[in-house]
Amino acid sequence: MGENVRNHGDAESGDIGPARSPPTSPPISSLEPTVDSRRLPDEERQVQFLNSHDSSFSSSQRSPHDGSPNSEKVAAKGSPSEPSIRQRKGPRRAKTNYEDVEVEDRHFSHKYMIRRPRALQYTLHGRLIRLASNTPSEHGSSHGGGGGGSDTSLRSTDNAATQRARLDLFIDLIWVGIIGNIAEHYSTQAFDAESKVSAGHALLEYLVLLLPAVRIWNALRDFLNHFYVDDMLQRWFVNWVLVVMFAFGNNAPYLLGSSADATDLSHPAAHTTGALVISLYLIARASFLLIEAAYSIAIPWLRRHVRAQWLVSIPSSAMWVAGLFLPWPGSAGLWLGAIIVEFCSSAFLASPYADRLLHQGYRKADDDTHMVERVGSFFIIVVGSGVFLLINKSPTGPGLNTRLASGVFSVLILYVLTWLYFNGGQEKRFVHAVRRVWWRKAAWYTLHIPLISSLLLFGVCLQYLVLHASSSSDPSLSTPLLHTVHTVTSISLSAVLLCTTLLALLNHSLDPPHTLVINNKLLRLAARPLAILAVLALLIRGNWSSIAFLGVVTPVVWVVLLWEWYAGREAGGGVLESWWWKKEEAVEVVEERVRAEFAAGAAGV
Repeated sequence: MGENVRNHGDAESGDIGPARSPPTSPPISSLEPTVDSRRLPDEERQVQFLNSHDSSFSSSQRSPHDGSPNSEKVAAKGSPSEPSIRQRKGPRRAKTNYEDVEVEDRHFSHKYMIRRPRALQYTLHGRLIRLASNTPSEHGSSHGGGGGGSDTSLRSTDNAATQRARLDLFIDLIWVGIIGNIAEHYSTQAFDAESKVSAGHALLEYLVLLLPAVRIWNALRDFLNHFYVDDMLQRWFVNWVLVVMFAFGNNAPYLLGSSADATDLSHPAAHTTGALVISLYLIARASFLLIEAAYSIAIPWLRRHVRAQWLVSIPSSAMWVAGLFLPWPGSAGLWLGAIIVEFCSSAFLASPYADRLLHQGYRKADDDTHMVERVGSFFIIVVGSGVFLLINKSPTGPGLNTRLASGVFSVLILYVLTWLYFNGGQEKRFVHAVRRVWWRKAAWYTLHIPLISSLLLFGVCLQYLVLHASSSSDPSLSTPLLHTVHTVTSISLSAVLLCTTLLALLNHSLDPPHTLVINNKLLRLAARPLAILAVLALLIRGNWSSIAFLGVVTPVVWVVLLWEWYAGREAGGGVLESWWWKKEEAVEVVEERVRAEFAAGAAGV
């Protein structure tokens, strides 16, 4: 009976130990220590699994105590002296141990196809209120072993902030393609010797096309900033706006018609395509009015604001439609007036004066941090589009030549402009313009319109200068046309430097005295106005070659960057830090870090 029990236990558990006699064997539970297979490495757990299945299979085919010779082979199959067949074949494919890996959660709520509209943030009698749901800090993350904590929630791949950031990037890439197409159309008209369109008319058409595109981009940014819920209704709406603006961007160069002789809206082709371009913009703008009207069903305090938006949009819409029946450039003047009315109306609705007329304590509020990051990211993408023009289709040609040198100068200038934008006034502690009074916030955003417009023009001018770097031997590039290109390049670069300077001045510094080498912000930024004057002074001499022109502009902007980098240093430092490694300093740094971590851990406990 004892042997039967022993053999039955061996067959069921897959015991690989030697057989024991029934009289002297201890209880079955004490033969082998209890081992949790989940604690074993992957290879040992795999071998245990295969051996147990081999033993079970053999036991089911033939009884282990039937007295036949084959029973001894079956009983000895799991012994160490003769490994199983599956063991002899080597280890199988390794499997993931799901208890030792980090498990990520989808924190973003997804219960309904169409969710109730919500305002992510708003103000009530001057007090900011933010929506508490779908924030990363409210969720934990699951880990193997049952651990979890709020520090891992920031690594979530599906929270609301991450979802919106992905969508913002996709939208920005589409818009850079739209406005880049408009800028290249300007370059084709203004810098082509055979073009019948003057540089002034080309610039006017450029502004008429660019400003509506920027207007819709800001409306979409504002909508996602206020009401992002990521449901099917909102996804359909975003896709609808993208499709409409995609059609707008492709038809924008044909505002005055596809014919070279079409310079006003009286041309049949110009009338058709011009009406299409303007209609696409009005459809996109009306889409935002309709979606906010639908959202106001679930957000009662939004209804008065929606009615005010509909009311102020009537004059500008009438101006857009009336412009279709006027000859060029009268239509352009009416359309630019409509855009100015729209921007002024938006600024008025965001001001405290609108609250007095609406007589309500509720008001839409921006996520200032998201707004600053979004505009900054868009600036970088626009700069990247300028670099793309310098690389696409290899405009420098093969080998080391003057075109390559001009391209290098162009990249160095764009690099400096990026740092000047993000360095600001070099303050250590400051209050951003978007968090100050309402008019400074409006001025901060408004300054980005000429900044982006000038940066796009500067990018296409750099491309043209690189392509015609050997202008002295290029008969197709006349001297007046080269002077026009240099004029647009100088003015656009000066506008970029001026806008970055004004943006830096809008911030309020909180640095105490003697924080920086030069505490006066005006002195730290004094090199930028001087650079503007130097760049504009290059126009006095009209016979610059492209390589010489860029060769002079590049060191001018680099002097500005080096001066601000020097003036923005912290007090008590120097120009060159000692490169000699000191062991005592390294030990002190490590000990200080350990003490800080220990103190932080003690405070957390």
